[in-house]
Amino acid sequence: MVVFMVLSILGTSVWADSPSNGIDIWDGTVATAFAGGDGSAQNPFLISSGAQLAHLNDIIGESFFEGKAFKITKDIDLNNLVWTPIGDQVTYYYDEEFNSYSTGGYLVSVTIDGDYHKITNLNVEPTKESAGLFGTIYGSTLKNITIENATIVGKNSRVGLLAGPV
Repeated sequence: MVVFMVLSILGTSVWADSPSNGIDIWDGTVATAFAGGDGSAQNPFLISSGAQLAHLNDIIGESFFEGKAFKITKDIDLNNLVWTPIGDQVTYYYDEEFNSYSTGGYLVSVTIDGDYHKITNLNVEPTKESAGLFGTIYGSTLKNITIENATIVGKNSRVGLLAGPV
């Protein structure tokens, strides 16, 4: 078992969930849509809450999201609730068209720009093979993402603060 713990060295702050401080505190729910955008590089899908970040995990296996762009627009406090790594929903299925087994459910060729916002209080427990804010990533760009106060426990060596295997 591998354990990573990251603590902020920037000092302690007391946060309140108010529009004035620009922090969304996640309550464990999953949104059904993003805050805006069409997924293009010029107009990325906008993520402004923990529920919308969790929504990304719900839809990531759908092939039409391959090559899309996402932008985080607000600091997100994951509230130490158990987080399922985005892209750790890998499933294997038989593809009749190609007469072979295929996979789905991981990040492929997407761009996620954190826009220098913080993801805080990330908690990943040892139930997932690929542990981190993101699970499995292929050919993607993750940039300008800050993670503070994280506890990540994985089942094997595919563990990282930002992502498991890349």
